[in-house]
Amino acid sequence: YKAENPDEVGRVNEEEIVRKAIEADECFMKAKILLKRNALDEAAENATIALESDNENGDYIALEAWIESRRRPRNEKVDDLLIKLRKAVELIPTSEDAHFYLAQLLYQDGRTGEALKEYQEVAEINEHNIDAVRMVRILNRKKEEAAKKPKAASSSGGGFFSSLFSDGKKKSSPPNQGSPIA
Repeated sequence: YKAENPDEVGRVNEEEIVRKAIEADECFMKAKILLKRNALDEAAENATIALESDNENGDYIALEAWIESRRRPRNEKVDDLLIKLRKAVELIPTSEDAHFYLAQLLYQDGRTGEALKEYQEVAEINEHNIDAVRMVRILNRKKEEAAKKPKAASSSGGGFFSSLFSDGKKKSSPPNQGSPIA
């Protein structure tokens, strides 16, 4: 089919753009469902298709980065994914998912201060996100306990021996590895 009329050419191009946008959104939704089912390879394929269609869509960027983080070994660096998630948050500052994924990954990477800020942002966007509200509570409690610890150690005389037998810093996993439940 070859359009001769310029108006018809514009209409055909417009229809193609709409078709591609709908296809990208369908792939995005499939990826979210497959992620919940832990079918990470299929989820990644669909997220990539959506992202290739619109590489400036913050939701697509966030989902693709989050799925990739779930596919990587725990001890592997995630700086590249954090960059993607920060870009997603920059593109869509009100995206609950983008902030939540960023918070989860920061927490997993041991960056609890930054994670706390992102969990707080999620809780501001959606006060009913119980995972974010719970993590804000947990991280604030840990922060308070850490602030009290040095005083308690010096007053209890723990000093040298308590530092020898402390747990040390370990990277931890967020309690919830799934996507946010609104």
